This record gives sequence, structure tokens and C-alpha cells, in this order.
Amino acid sequence: MKKSLIVIGIMLLLPTTVWSGIEDITIVETNFDAGQKVTGTNQYERAYNLSNAPSEIRDAAGTIFNGRTVYYFNGFDFKNYKMTDPNLNTITASEVRAITQGIPGQTQITRANGHYSIIGHSQGGLRALAYISELKRSYPDNQGVLDNIDAVITISGINQGLPALDDGLAGVRGRIAPKINTIGNGLRAAVGIYDVLGGFVPFIPRDKLSSAIDFFISIIPRSKRPYWAEAWKFPFTHLYPQIAGMVPGSNYIRENVVENVQYTYKKQMNPSLYMYIAVPVSRPKFDESVPVGFIVGLDNITLNMADNPSGVRKGVRAAEVGFGVVEAVHINRCVGLIGLITGSVTYAYDASRARKFMDNIDSEMYHVIGSTEGDGLVALNSQYIPLKSGSSVVGEVQTLNNLVLGKPENDEVWEGFVRKPYYNHQNISQMADVYVTANDMISESRLLRGRDN
Repeated sequence: MKKSLIVIGIMLLLPTTVWSGIEDITIVETNFDAGQKVTGTNQYERAYNLSNAPSEIRDAAGTIFNGRTVYYFNGFDFKNYKMTDPNLNTITASEVRAITQGIPGQTQITRANGHYSIIGHSQGGLRALAYISELKRSYPDNQGVLDNIDAVITISGINQGLPALDDGLAGVRGRIAPKINTIGNGLRAAVGIYDVLGGFVPFIPRDKLSSAIDFFISIIPRSKRPYWAEAWKFPFTHLYPQIAGMVPGSNYIRENVVENVQYTYKKQMNPSLYMYIAVPVSRPKFDESVPVGFIVGLDNITLNMADNPSGVRKGVRAAEVGFGVVEAVHINRCVGLIGLITGSVTYAYDASRARKFMDNIDSEMYHVIGSTEGDGLVALNSQYIPLKSGSSVVGEVQTLNNLVLGKPENDEVWEGFVRKPYYNHQNISQMADVYVTANDMISESRLLRGRDN
């Protein structure tokens, strides 16, 4: 998701090449320069060797890929995103051109010669799966272009959309605003300790207290704050084409990656009783011939993605204690008439809610991101495409018919993805063992397809 999350020639969300003597891996980094004119067309890619990539990606990937051609699709560029940037359909078509034809003047860097793999982090994982569909549309009569792909692997991919964006940006704002108000009311209660006139402090706008908003902004990694500030002011999803594509069930997802539909079954329970059962079914839209792999992050503590997690956690704890003191002061005032005159009953209630909010900050953030299981930003069930759909009542059917990579030999119950329990959405793309897992998936695919490893 950061700009440092790169496309490897391998984050994710929005969501690799040459290092340590490896000369033939290239990286296409898709933080796009919209509108760059190249031979009369708009090109959105920048291509360069991994030796120029951010150090955390170079260091994590090391020499793991042993000269294999791997493209890395990076995640959403929070820091530099503009409303005028291209939508995901335009970006995906651009990535297909870059890999199959090369960028004019840089063909030797970006164009794939022979077999290659794609690894995508965050939004890059979503685009990596959509790449398969766009590639097939671009070359409808050429199965060879699909056969050239060794594997498509997603790392904390928003493969079924970002649940936090359910109901668009307005929904995000609607979930966050009450939490900001809770903190704001708690601060108001703290100021209310000095309210001897009664009714003066309540005129401070509850949802305008900058300290409460600053607290939430402090949790957001610095590189992402400009986007959130803009989206908070203008929460209209259609104004942000890339974000619109990340909403669960968006046209981009339904046409390129997965379509979630609901079927209603009529089941006879006894001779005179029938039950109607609604069953959700996930139907992949990308070509079944391409092997895929899903690496999922499972550190779902959102605060761990802050620039200074321990500092933020200490601040939360201090705020919890502080609101507790404010609550106690107002409760004590309520013992006498002075508390009733100065509004301490309301202040004590507000301080109590703010204290409980701080005490349960992690579960409060689960509500914002839309799941109690995931990587701190993306829900687990969005990071992969299920192997089967259905229910225990009406039965299950195989829906993902691609070769899904990463199944352990001794795993009797195959979930269809590889877990990384200690990594969150932010750090998973910077961990060497994640790329080892990705390379093992590529080896597995090449072996099963009779290709030299």
C-alpha cells in the first residue's frame, strides 16, 4: 500500500528485479504518471530495476527468485493519489501492454520474454487477478499468452474488495464519525470540570474538536493521511475512480475477478414443510488455466500499522486513565447539587463512554474495517477466492477450478490459502519469508506444468 510496495518483474494491498547479481528480473512499479504522452498514447507505467526500489523490498526479496521473471503489482498509492488518476480498468489494460509489448523506449526492461509470474500486494493483488481477465480479452485467440504465466500470487490482496469501503466513502465516514464524537464528548467532559456556570461548554461543537480528529489521524500511517483528509471532506466514492473499483461488488471486481451471487434453494424438510435457503456463491471470472496462490496476513490489530505502535498504545492507555479520572470527578460532583447544576451527570456519561472506547479500541477498529479476522485493514475472506461455495444444508460445489498453490502435503483440510499470522497489511510485503512462500508457489506451479525449475 505504501509507495514502497512495489510490481515484482514480483501491496497490498495498492497494493521485482535486479539485486545481488540477478540481471533478468524486472519490476514494473505502478504508481502511475497519468497523462504521460508516449507515441500518441497515454502510458501509466514506470519501469526500473529493483536496485532502484525501496530498500525494504530489496532486502526482503533478496536473491529468492533465482533469476525468474517476476512482476510485482503494488498497492494503492495513498500519498500521491489524485481524483484525476485513471481507474483500475485503465491501469490493468496498461499493465497488460507493459508486460506483453513493453513500454516504448523501455521494452527491454518491461516486456516479458517467455514465462513469468505476477505477485501483487493489496490493491495490486486485485489487479493481478484482473490482469488474467484483461490479458484474455486483449488476446482472445491466443491461449499461449495465458500459458506464459507461471503463477499469479496475491499478498494480503483485496481480492474481493475492501470491506471497509462497504457503502463507499460515505459508509467509512459514517462508521468513523460516531467514534470521533465519542472521543470529542470525552474531551468536552474534561473541559467540563471547569464549567462552573453550567451550559457553557456544551456549546463547543462536539464533532469539531480538533484533538479528537487529530487522535484518529495519528493512528493512520503518515503516508496515508493526505488521502483520508480529502476523503473525509468529500466522501463521494464516484469522485475517486480507483477507490470505486475497490468497493466490494464493484463492476471492476464483478467483471474481472469474482462475482458474488445469491441463489435461493427450496428444501423439503418433511412432507408438508419446505424451507427456502439463501446461499451465497462466489464465481471466479478469471481464466481457470492460470495457477493462483493466496498469502493472507492475520495480524488484525489495526494500531500495529501506526508509525509508532507502542507510542500510540501508550497514548490510548493514558487517555483511558484520563477519561476515568474525569468520570470519577463528575460522579463525585453529582453527590451534591453542584453536579446537577453544572451538567456533571452528562459529563460523567460522556467520560465513561470515552473511557470504554479507549479500553476497547481494537474492537472499535474492527467495526471500521468490517471484520474481526484479517490483517488490520483487509478482512480474511476478502484476501482469497474460496475453493467452494454453498452451505452445509444444500451442499457445496467447487467454484474455483484453478490450480490453487501452497497446499501442504499433510494438510487434509485445505483452506485454499497460506496463513501469515504475525503480519499485518503494512509489513507483510516487507518480510522475506513471504517471498520464500511465493517462490515455493511458483516452483510448485512450474513443476506441475512440466517446466524446469
